[in-house]
Amino acid sequence: MMPAHLLEPGLSMLSDFLGQGRLRDRAAAAGARAANSWHQALAAIFHSYHPREDSAWLVEAQLALYRRSTRYSALLIPIGAFIIAEACQPWIARATRLIWWGTILACVALDLIGRRLEASPDQSLTALRRRAKTYITMNTLFLVAWCSMSVFLWAPGEPVNHMMLILILACSLAGSITISAVHPASAVNVFIVHAIFIVAPLALSPDSLDHTLAGLSAVFIALMAGQAVALNVSMTKMLTLEHERAGMVAGLQRAVENSDRERARAGAASRTKSQFLSNMNHELRTPMNAILGFSELMKNVSYGTTPDKCAEYATIIHDSGQNLLSLIDDMLDLAKIEGGKLYLRESEFSVAH
Repeated sequence: MMPAHLLEPGLSMLSDFLGQGRLRDRAAAAGARAANSWHQALAAIFHSYHPREDSAWLVEAQLALYRRSTRYSALLIPIGAFIIAEACQPWIARATRLIWWGTILACVALDLIGRRLEASPDQSLTALRRRAKTYITMNTLFLVAWCSMSVFLWAPGEPVNHMMLILILACSLAGSITISAVHPASAVNVFIVHAIFIVAPLALSPDSLDHTLAGLSAVFIALMAGQAVALNVSMTKMLTLEHERAGMVAGLQRAVENSDRERARAGAASRTKSQFLSNMNHELRTPMNAILGFSELMKNVSYGTTPDKCAEYATIIHDSGQNLLSLIDDMLDLAKIEGGKLYLRESEFSVAH
């Protein structure tokens, strides 16, 4: 038997090997999950820009929610842009500030025109794709014009000017992400444009303070990216639940309408049957009474001598007529019960009879 001190190194190497194998498996699983998440994210972004038929309802709901959230921004943004331009008066010439503010006004006007054009009754997939692409294009133009404040209103060597513009764009990014996270393509558009106009001027500046602000801005943008993903997941679940609830309500409404139609049809059929049986009361009883009367005459041999065979036939006719009359009475009683015209009457009778 091998000594224990000779086995310990081999056991230690085996344990390390197994541990490294488990680490590799975990790393491979984590990499596969990350790759799958990236693939799903890219697919969601692309399909929100170019929706498929099965996801058209989701993109329509996303755009509608985004539009409702930005309904009044067209009135407030020109005012905010004018205040920002006036705040940069100590550093930027009036003509430059007016050019930037005029660009904002032009983009707001295009946005209003686009809202009018998008109010189309066409709900086809082709029309939805056109609306999504048009919206993304106009949104990109507006974001570029808005975020270009870090270019038009940028004063080199003025840290107060730089911090003010970066703070405004950071607030703009946070607010825009909260609104645009519902639509993945719009959210990516917001991120890219804001990131370029926030980080690029700071990174290209020769001041060390601006470089520090660039690093902090990159961290802030990464945090906003995580917030956007979380918001998109929750809003997508909310829209999916709302879509399912609307489908269930529509299905229940259709079921209730079908049930009401079938109930009305059954009621009409029941009333028709009851009315038919009630009307047949007289028509059935009159000939039956005649048959019973003549057959009874034949049975009693009222008109002279009647052969025995004729009396036998008359008896059969009479018994059959009685049975038929009893069946008709039962049918009429059922009709009266359904029509609510038959009532129970209490009376005393002898059990012996």
